[in-house]
Amino acid sequence: MSDDIPSNRKYYPNKIGRFFLEALRETVIRDGTVNLLEWADMAHYAESLPADNWAREFDFATVARLNQGLFELFGPRGGRRLALQTGSSFFRCGMGEIGTLAGITELAKRSLPLQIKLRDGLTAVAHTFSQTSDQTTWLVEQDTQFFYQVDYCPVCWQRTAERPICFITVGFLQEALRWLSEGQEFRVQQTACRAMGEDSCIFCIDRDPVK
Repeated sequence: MSDDIPSNRKYYPNKIGRFFLEALRETVIRDGTVNLLEWADMAHYAESLPADNWAREFDFATVARLNQGLFELFGPRGGRRLALQTGSSFFRCGMGEIGTLAGITELAKRSLPLQIKLRDGLTAVAHTFSQTSDQTTWLVEQDTQFFYQVDYCPVCWQRTAERPICFITVGFLQEALRWLSEGQEFRVQQTACRAMGEDSCIFCIDRDPVK
């Protein structure tokens, strides 16, 4: 059974909560997903997902507990792998509606320089999370890197850790970059984590794809 993680009243909309749970179902085999939900005291989500609406009711503490459960049940290596895969699936599950809402569906189709696509696409994703949820997010651009910053991070919400633990967000960003660049891979590294006492979770993204 999981430790209790307090809410402090920060939420995703139900629709994004659905995408997240669908990503877990896609990533973890069915029995594993049920075990994870039971461990987190959320077995009701095995059969009934949150409402398909934009009401902010899916608690950040839920995301944090499920992220914690991946590592508790599958170990450090297995948990990291599944967290990255869940993040990747999270992006794919939400692309239909979030992509359209953010405007990146059209952006990916346009003939633009890669760096502009990456900058505008990541900015649009960050803006969409900030507008639809309590996850305050933005993009900082530098010469050789982008920095994706999350001030209220659901993945490590109210957790403490000795090293960064937001691999779900790393996987999410890797898939977003892959999609925006038509299949190229980019290095994404978490350099700051609220679970370690930092003010924000920060993800450093190389501007150039992996050769």
